[in-house]
Amino acid sequence: MSTSEILGVGLIGAGGIMHRHALAYLRFPDRVRLVAVSDIDPARAQAARNSFRMQAAYEDYRDLLARDDVHVVSVCTRPDTHAAAVLDAIDAGKHVLVEKPLARSLAEADDIIAACDRNPELRVSCLYQWRFDRAVQFASRSVEQDRLGRPLLADVHLRASPAPAYYDAGARRESWGLDGGGVLIVYAIHQLDLLISLLGNPVEVSGQMDTFVRPTEGEDTLTAWIRFESGALATLSCTACAHEGRFSIELVGEEASLRLSWERPASTCRWDVHASRGTKRRELAALGRREAPRPRLEPGRYTRRALEILHRVRGRPWLPPRHWWHTPYVSQYLDAIESGAEVPVPPREARRSLELVAAIYQSALTGSPVRLPLDAGSPVYRGVEAREIQMARGA
Repeated sequence: MSTSEILGVGLIGAGGIMHRHALAYLRFPDRVRLVAVSDIDPARAQAARNSFRMQAAYEDYRDLLARDDVHVVSVCTRPDTHAAAVLDAIDAGKHVLVEKPLARSLAEADDIIAACDRNPELRVSCLYQWRFDRAVQFASRSVEQDRLGRPLLADVHLRASPAPAYYDAGARRESWGLDGGGVLIVYAIHQLDLLISLLGNPVEVSGQMDTFVRPTEGEDTLTAWIRFESGALATLSCTACAHEGRFSIELVGEEASLRLSWERPASTCRWDVHASRGTKRRELAALGRREAPRPRLEPGRYTRRALEILHRVRGRPWLPPRHWWHTPYVSQYLDAIESGAEVPVPPREARRSLELVAAIYQSALTGSPVRLPLDAGSPVYRGVEAREIQMARGA
């Protein structure tokens, strides 16, 4: 088809994350239109169809893939189904945007990469929206342009507080078989992706994990340290047992430090800079104000909800600003489809954070540091089984 034509979009999975994909696509009515949605729950698929005024809803995503007017597919399902859906979409000749993580295991990720190599005309990308946050991009440029000096240390803290309803017994949240693990792969993989984008290749990791209070197979709390090829070190602390939702990444360089932070319900990060020399701090602060201006006060959760209801009464969805959540990423992805350029976070790049997750899990299971890269000989190459966790804990 001509790249000047409007692209038809199909959504696989009609859960909560699908709504962010849909809203992002709706921001570009001159480039894409929502055509169809699928979900194993027919009622949920129909509800999504009605909410976003799509033409069709399906129980089997393969019926969606069979449509000639669907050119782009967003995969918004649980990680255990990512590989099958992506591979089927590639076989059907569709461009694919898949939610993080790319797959449940490295083996599945490598299957996706091989399929992409066989179909170079298709654009396949894994959605890591924080890379397009203005504060994160300011941090990336600061590292690339040596504004902080040689990177020495990164400290990553993630605190998640899922509502009790999230752990509905029927959903098997944060299970090894469906999600590939717990808080690390479900939540903190975003921060690991940012670490890799900022500091480069990790070469050694060590981790400890446990499940303290959450009703999950996977870990609800994990700590780790990471050494990078450059020599820089990083520490990671993440838990789903917190009482608020927030994360922070602090980069310490020889000349200055830069801290990224986010707290729910904000949709963007904040930045802070520190330096022992006042001139350096003022220089960095001036660059930050120009490159990543802090957004105006965002509407709170209840204000947003009121806006959504008001727009629904008027017969149209409420669309968040273009710098929020998935929208900047989707914009760049559509640019890649239309121009034939490289997509943001292609499968090989997305594999790096998944590999780092796998290495941390391997270390936590074996009690020993693990060297990277991992290959097919790694005991976690095909994922982690619940029985391995039980054996490691002496159950």
